[in-house]
Amino acid sequence: MTSQSQMDAHRAASERMPRGVRFAVLGAVGVLLLGALYLIGTRGEAILLGIQSVGRYFCL
Repeated sequence: MTSQSQMDAHRAASERMPRGVRFAVLGAVGVLLLGALYLIGTRGEAILLGIQSVGRYFCL
C-alpha cells in the first residue's frame, strides 16, 4: 500500500501543467499541424520548388 506522501507526490507530478493551459497548448499544436497539412496538400509542388531554389545557394 502506498503512503499518503507518495500519493501526493504522484498527484503533484501529474498536475504540473494546469488543465486549461494543457488544452490550449495541444489546441495550438493541432492547429499548426492542420495548417501544415493544408499547405502541403494545396501548395506542395511550389513548396518543393522553393526548397530546391534555396538549396542551390547552400550546395554549390
